[in-house]
Formats: sequence, structure tokens, C-alpha cells
Amino acid sequence: MKRIAVLLFLLTVLVAAGCSSKITPQATAMPIATATVATTPTVVPSPTAIAPTKAASAGTPVAGGDFVLAAKQKSGLAGVSAGLTTTGDLYRGDPSAPVTITEYSDFQCPFCSRVFPTEEKLYDQYVKSGQVKFIFRNFPLDNIHPQAHSAANAALCAGVQGQFWPMHDKLFHSQADWSGKADAEKTFAGYAQALGLDVEQFNRCIAAAPFTARIQAEQKRGAEAGVRGTPAFFVNDWFISGAQTYDTFNQRVQDALAGKKPQPTPTLTYAQTHPFEPDPEHPHYTYFGAPYTGNAKAPLLLMEFTDYQCEYCRKFDQEVMPAIEKKYVESGKLMVVFNHVIEYKKSLISAQAAECAGKQGQFFAMSHLLFKEEPNWAKGDEKQLFSSYAKTLNLDVSAFDHCVENGTTANKVKIDQQVAQRVGIRGTPSFLLIKGNRVIQRIPGYLPISQWDKIFAQALGGN
Repeated sequence: MKRIAVLLFLLTVLVAAGCSSKITPQATAMPIATATVATTPTVVPSPTAIAPTKAASAGTPVAGGDFVLAAKQKSGLAGVSAGLTTTGDLYRGDPSAPVTITEYSDFQCPFCSRVFPTEEKLYDQYVKSGQVKFIFRNFPLDNIHPQAHSAANAALCAGVQGQFWPMHDKLFHSQADWSGKADAEKTFAGYAQALGLDVEQFNRCIAAAPFTARIQAEQKRGAEAGVRGTPAFFVNDWFISGAQTYDTFNQRVQDALAGKKPQPTPTLTYAQTHPFEPDPEHPHYTYFGAPYTGNAKAPLLLMEFTDYQCEYCRKFDQEVMPAIEKKYVESGKLMVVFNHVIEYKKSLISAQAAECAGKQGQFFAMSHLLFKEEPNWAKGDEKQLFSSYAKTLNLDVSAFDHCVENGTTANKVKIDQQVAQRVGIRGTPSFLLIKGNRVIQRIPGYLPISQWDKIFAQALGGN
């Protein structure tokens, strides 16, 4: 069970509830609705991972010399102070508060604006009483939010005149007014005027973009601390990923006020930290126990979530998968990991049959047969037909039948269900395309090979 928990944790990190870089498909045929993934708080490996260092801090001075963040800032909240910490971080609250909430955020990320009401409750409950202070660090996802960096620069330029936080609040509250607009800077100038700033100085700062190095340094600090998407928070030593509820934040604040710390992360085995790599003791299966095809060193990994009784899953397997295997799997560009989703009456037993065939090294051969023959076994005696398929594949039929009859692989299928639910799979077929340590795209529904070619070309091109 520990291995299951570890994989779910790793997948949660990959697809945390919030904004993350991804590739957008040109079009989606037969789309399946997906739900936002709601993650639970996770724990950073070590408190030292988020300890501020002078080398990592952007500090107060900035390149160019003309634009320096004011040491004292307006908080925009009655009775709440704001300014710069000794390491140059922008804070709001009592600088000596026992609990610090450090937020990594993207001004254009919709999840970051969505968490704003929760933050306002925290201000009322904890910041105004001096128990908590907020620190804000930029983590713009430039490849999916083209105005995020400009907005970060605008907030910092307002900070030159001591109004970072009022501009911060305005940018989030009015996100829909400027997000996606090429001339967003004009809107930012309007906000500066409304806040009573010296607009000429503000515009010169915007044009000079003096805070680029600072923003990049904050991004680096976040990445080193394990941030993979926005918003992300550290409540002292506790890590919260995504736009979580007030109750989640309240619990962690209470833990921090009580002096509690996260349990140290145990040392993981190689199999637990590399769940998608081949298990040498079980050919054609990963360490986690999922059937795979392709080269484990391929630059792309595709997690397929499917059901043998799903019409468009069968269509994908029969019409698209052969081309993907020839173009991308056989050439070493793609590894495919198979995951079961149970949606229909006979989905469970068909999934068990595939896994029983997998015990004899014939998972994908049986899988293709199950898709092809679904109109027959879905309406007939499935166990008898499955047995005939096992004979066709030259399996030990007696061992296969015993495996199916006794539900030997039912737990494996159940684990797949847990994985699918945890990452927000709500329909089949669905796919997660993974590159390196992050999910770069969700692909819900059936797509023709022409669309897959575009997706893989973009992903392999370095985006």
C-alpha cells in the first residue's frame, strides 16, 4: 500500500489543483468533460528546502538603479503594515508574526485569483491579529500566461512607489479585464492612475522592466522548493498545493501556531521514486505494476485511461494506436502506460482478463483482442470467450481461467481506479502526456492521428 500512496502523491504533484504549463490541442473530437483536480496538502521533504538564502533572494536593489522597491509599502488593509523583509521579500502583516505564509503565484492564473476569498478570511482571522504575515513571490507561467510577467512587473513598479499590495489586489480582482490582451500595459497604467501613483514614473518603470532578474530569482526559489504550478503556499514548513479551501489553510496555520512540523519524508526506494520505469522482475510492467509498451528512456510518456466497453476507446485502439506505435513507440520517442477505468457492467472482468494475460506476458495482445471482440463478449458468455482468446494467444489456459475466476488481478484494477480518480479522470478515453517531471497536457476524448501528430510534434519540439 505504501507504493500506491507514493504514486498517488507523485501524480498529485504533477497535476496539482492550479495552473501549470501545458500544450493546448488544436481541436478535440468527442470531448469528455473533466473535473478540476482537488489535491490534499503535501509535505516538503525538509524544512531547509524553503529556508531563505541571501544568494537566492532578489534583495531590495534592482538592475538599473532608478527603480527600487520602497522599504515601506501600503498594505491596502486597515491596521495592517507592509514592507520588505531583511531578505527583500514583500510582506503584508506583522513582520514578527510567528507564522509566515509564503505564496508563489501568477497574476494571470485563474486558480490564483480563485483562492483570493480564502486569503481574505485568513487576513481577517490571523493577519490583523498579528499571528500571520504573508509573503508574495512571483511564479509566472510564461508559456501559457503571456501577460503574467508584465503583470508581475506592473505590481513591482507600483511597489517602487510603495503600492505593491494595492496593485496586487487590483490585478487579481480585475484579472478578466486585462488577461489575454496584448495591450495589457495600458490597463495597468489606468490602475496606477486610480491608485494615485505618479503615472509617468510608473510607465517608465514598465518600459524599463527592471525587475526581470528578481522575478526569475523568485521562480528559481520556488522550483527549488518543489513548486510545479500555481498557486503554491508554504505555511512555515507546511506545503499546500493549489487553490485549497479555507479549512485546509486554517488547519495548517493552527499546526504552525502550535509549533507542529511535518513528519520527515521517509527514504524512498528506487522503485517508489521511479514508478514508471520497467521492473526487471516483471517484463513489460513498470515498478508500480502497470503494463507498458515502448522505451522507458523515451522523452515522452503517455498515460492512457481506458475501458474495454467504451466505444471511442475501441476506436482509438483500432484506428489510432497502431499508427502511434509505429511512428512514436517503435522509434523510441514515446512510452505508453496503460490504466483501467471501470465504467460499464463487464468492464471489471474484462480488465481482469487482460491483467491475467499480462501475467503470461501477453497483456497488450489480449487488450487488442478485447477491444476488437467487445461486441461479442459484451453480449455473450464472456468467461468462455476470454478462455478462447487465451488459447488463441497460446497462453496456459488453465492458469488463465483460474486467474480470471478467482479475481486474482481485481486489486490491480482497483488501484488503477484510485489513480484515475486522484488525477481527475472523469471519462474515457483520457490521456496524460508527461515530459520530464510534469504533465504537459491532458487529452480528454478521442482524437484522430492527425491531431496526435500535432501534439507529439509540439511536445518533442521542446515546449
